Amino acid sequence: MKLTWFNAVRTVLKEAERPMHYEEITAEVKKKYREEGNWGSTPERTVSYVLTTSKNKGDGKLIFKKETKPGFYSLKSDESNLDNVSAVADEEVADSSLNMQLAKQNAYEQVNGSISIVKSYGVFWKRSEVDWNLTSVNLSGKRRKDWSKGESVDFRQQIGIYILYDHRDVVYVGQTKKSLGNRLKAHCEDRHMGRWNRFSWFGLKPVSDDGTLLGFHLNPDLKEKHLTNALEGILIEVLQAGGNRRAGDGFSAIEFIQCE
Repeated sequence: MKLTWFNAVRTVLKEAERPMHYEEITAEVKKKYREEGNWGSTPERTVSYVLTTSKNKGDGKLIFKKETKPGFYSLKSDESNLDNVSAVADEEVADSSLNMQLAKQNAYEQVNGSISIVKSYGVFWKRSEVDWNLTSVNLSGKRRKDWSKGESVDFRQQIGIYILYDHRDVVYVGQTKKSLGNRLKAHCEDRHMGRWNRFSWFGLKPVSDDGTLLGFHLNPDLKEKHLTNALEGILIEVLQAGGNRRAGDGFSAIEFIQCE
């Protein structure tokens, strides 16, 4: 059997014989096929897409059953015509087009149970670790969750908001609609040039499976609560509020650690 995300997810659930959380499914796939797969930088997103879109070609019904507990899925007992489904799913998952990547992002948010306008962020990155003399500065980071094995992502073209610090003290808050890298580089030459040594950023562009930035896309299901969740999460991260144990219950953005 050809190794694809669909076949891998199906095998893991079939062998487990129980509902599994999508993150556990992803971890088991990577463990079981560690010598065969190219997982990219956001494997959970691809697993989410497979779980929410794979259909039986015969009757059009979904192959995987969504359990009542958020994020948990199981394999339906009826497995007829799955060979046909795997061929269709393989072709779709392999598609790297913008529409497909955005579909994976929406699927991930659906499975994760939390839509967020902020897709990725980095906290207290060091100014000294960036070569600002380059024409195009490199703002590379790796997911905190997969720091040892994950792929690096360059966030110089990210958009969103950023904060400049003098150690832990906030010096300046700004926004960028075009390039985070260029905006930060400008602050190395303006009136703030000698006032900051660290920065945080909160980006609106999601990261694709191959570790590149996608275009900005507003999820059509975004509601008021998702905006307030994002604001709360950003404030907790920026202020490092001691009474908060985590970055807000509804803040699902992916944290990236600076590559040194």
